[in-house]
Amino acid sequence: HHSSISFLTESYQGKQESLRFYIGPLASYDIYRTKNRAINLYTSTQALLLDRMTITAEMSDSVEKETRIYQNDFGLTQVFGVNYQVFKAIHNFDLVTGSNARISLPKTYEAISAGNQSAFWQSLSSNDSYSQDITTELSFYIGLQSYY
Repeated sequence: HHSSISFLTESYQGKQESLRFYIGPLASYDIYRTKNRAINLYTSTQALLLDRMTITAEMSDSVEKETRIYQNDFGLTQVFGVNYQVFKAIHNFDLVTGSNARISLPKTYEAISAGNQSAFWQSLSSNDSYSQDITTELSFYIGLQSYY
C-alpha cells in the first residue's frame, strides 16, 4: 500500500508518504454463485511487515526544507469485504466490483533520525514519536480479472 498526501499549516507546507506491506491469510466464501455471477464475502487478518511514513516539510517563503522518516515496527489490521463478479463480461475478462473495510489497531511511529528545524517538529530528538489511534478505511473498487 502506498499513499501520498499534501498538507498546509499556518507556518509551512508538507507532504506525507506512507508505505506499508501487509501479509496474512485470506478466507473467502461465495454466498451466491451461478454460471454467470457470484457474490463473495472475505476477511483477512494481516500483520504489517513494513510501515513507514516519510514526512517532508518546507517553509512557503524560503528554501528551508527537511525530511524525516517515521517507522512502526509491528501492527495488526483486519479486513472485511464483499465483491460482485460477472464472469466473462468482456471476452475472457470478469467484471469485479466491491467494497472493503480495513480496521487497524493503534500504533506508534518512531523517528529514525533527529530533526534540525524546530519550526517543523514538536521534538527534534531521534526519540520523537507519533501515536495513531485505531483507524478505519473504507474502499470501493471496480476492475477486470482474468484467468490463465
